[in-house]
Amino acid sequence: MTERTRKRIVYLVFLAALIYGAFNFLGPHRSKVTPTGTNEALATIQPLQTAGTISTASADTTEWGRDPFVQPAKSKQVVSRMERLTLSAISGSPANPLAVINGKILGIGESISGWQIKRISPRSVQLQRNGQNRTLSIGGN
Repeated sequence: MTERTRKRIVYLVFLAALIYGAFNFLGPHRSKVTPTGTNEALATIQPLQTAGTISTASADTTEWGRDPFVQPAKSKQVVSRMERLTLSAISGSPANPLAVINGKILGIGESISGWQIKRISPRSVQLQRNGQNRTLSIGGN
């Protein structure tokens, strides 16, 4: 394809877009239809008469199973979620080690989020809550 052909294509596309835009901007606009005499028209409408009515109370749900539009009741059982505890540093002396958990400086016997610190080693911290044990390591949980 030559340079001249490309220029013609671009020119034609531009011209088509210009004509389309001008037509939409200047062209005929549809006006909104507003009903006149609304109250009188509504007064003359009669309810639709049907041969028979369907009662939802008499519908048998055993044939189809559960209603797909009714959400099942949520379980009352609460799943305990482990709190996000992050061990970022261990410091102090061997006699008095300290750990930085979630930005707080803590020692052995202190608590955070209900977890009590039982042991601080050079690379990890052992926690206990309600007889449950948890170990935090530097760089991961």
